[in-house]
Amino acid sequence: MDIYSGGSNAVRCVKEAFLQDSSQQAAAQIATPVFCGFGCGSFGDTKLNRLCRSCHAKLYPDVLSRLHVDHLVYVVPGPLEDAMAAFQQRTGVMPALGGKHEGLGTHNALVSLGSGAYFELLAHDPAQPSPPRTWLGMEGIDPMPHLATWATARDNLAAVISAARATNYDPGDVTSFSRLNSSGKKLAWQLSFNHWASPLPGGGLVPFLISWESRSPAADAPSGIMLKGLRAEAPDPSAIAPMLDAIGVDAASFLRHGSEPRLIATLATPNGVVEIR
Repeated sequence: MDIYSGGSNAVRCVKEAFLQDSSQQAAAQIATPVFCGFGCGSFGDTKLNRLCRSCHAKLYPDVLSRLHVDHLVYVVPGPLEDAMAAFQQRTGVMPALGGKHEGLGTHNALVSLGSGAYFELLAHDPAQPSPPRTWLGMEGIDPMPHLATWATARDNLAAVISAARATNYDPGDVTSFSRLNSSGKKLAWQLSFNHWASPLPGGGLVPFLISWESRSPAADAPSGIMLKGLRAEAPDPSAIAPMLDAIGVDAASFLRHGSEPRLIATLATPNGVVEIR
């Protein structure tokens, strides 16, 4: 389906919104108020590339409505600063330092993906001692940076966990986490999580569940990128699909056959459309 062929004013003017020259974009960024880039007349959100939430959802309904993506976890083997620079070169947007996961041996950098989602670059923190327990498969990190897994947002973790366990998939007990952001403010969240050591559930294709108790770091992360698509590939999709369906992720539209377990994110960036896997 051509996403530019809808009947509403918002969808009809998608091309114009994204084909503005740099001078027009600069003028729109400093204008007050900022109107939606689709020309629908609503106020735009700078965290959504100047689109209002309604038009953003119309453009990317698969990601926003089906998957409830909270964030993508991109594991990097070397220094976090090097990964940040490489990400900027590839996409045109520089991630911002997030914070440290004390006791877990990692630190991160973040970029907004629009509509409350974000992209997390995760690396070993050389300033921390070796932790008693690692997470997200960081004990045997791949020599290449890669999308290790992802988080899906849920308002009622207990209800989702109960429903999943009724289908014989256990997404994990609810565990509370917190860290300080780069400004020293506390972030707090809850996870239904069994993504500790490798192999991760479904090779990382099955997300963990998250519910924020504080403001999500996506709200303050650098903008300019939007999540255009997220898909998964696996040698045996039938072995992973029940786990996805158990937590409310539509496996039929998300999961495809492939040579190895792999997450693939499609990003709309200042440097064009970029696929990260």
